[in-house]
Amino acid sequence: HTITFIYQDTEGNEIAERTQMFADYGEYCEFEAPEIKGYTFKESSRNLNLTIMNDYTIKLTYEKAASGCSSGCSGRSAHMSGILILLVGGCFLLKKSKKEI
Repeated sequence: HTITFIYQDTEGNEIAERTQMFADYGEYCEFEAPEIKGYTFKESSRNLNLTIMNDYTIKLTYEKAASGCSSGCSGRSAHMSGILILLVGGCFLLKKSKKEI
């Protein structure tokens, strides 16, 4: 099954490229929201610890950081540090989809 992660700001604008993970039915996976320069993680559209039963799209919402960010940190120029995170069992990165601007 495919788990797609969408990284967005509080207004629904995508701030980083989507990532996709693959896991087999019934596998338990734990994910963490990656750091995105210039943003602070706020919330996820679903629990990030789950047993895979279907394909999922998970929206990770970030707030613009209050300070300490240069002009290169805004909007589409933001970048993620790290990939996605903590992978358990057979969950692994399938591919990075191209973000359309």
